[in-house]
Amino acid sequence: MNEEGWSFKCKKCGSNELYIESEYSITKELVDTLECSCDEENEFAAQRTYTVMTAYLDRMNLDDEHHIGGVEEAEELDIVKEDIDYDVQCDKCLEEALQNDWITEVESSDIDEDSVEYWVRCSGCHREIEFGWSHPDRGGRIWPAECTDFNPWKSWPEPRYHDKWLECGWIRPDLR
Repeated sequence: MNEEGWSFKCKKCGSNELYIESEYSITKELVDTLECSCDEENEFAAQRTYTVMTAYLDRMNLDDEHHIGGVEEAEELDIVKEDIDYDVQCDKCLEEALQNDWITEVESSDIDEDSVEYWVRCSGCHREIEFGWSHPDRGGRIWPAECTDFNPWKSWPEPRYHDKWLECGWIRPDLR
């Protein structure tokens, strides 16, 4: 039991510690430009536009007041590169160019909100623990369903648990 009076004991391994995982993707749109060094009046010699989507997994602690703590461990999971456009205005400069002649600019960088997922896990066996949030739209504190102070009537379910909570009668009538 912690200072706030709640406790957790894993029914599989007996651990009393929890951690939070958050998986998300960041998509960047990049533009590589090769300057034209000829006497031609080209805007550039070549330009390629592409996106890079990088998936990350962050591991965080759940503090005594059910807030997500700072990132304890971050891991890069996957990188996907996709070409969008390639434009050549000067073949001569392109043929003579070295890799370090290209200039890369980040046009945009955004977290893909649809990619964000959260899990509460047992620190001992890494089993997924069902949970809800203290505020709608994944806001506020996290309330693991296996903690002694869990009250489904004061929680909004993590979206993937919505149907299960509905079956259990854990969702308030005003949230259906």
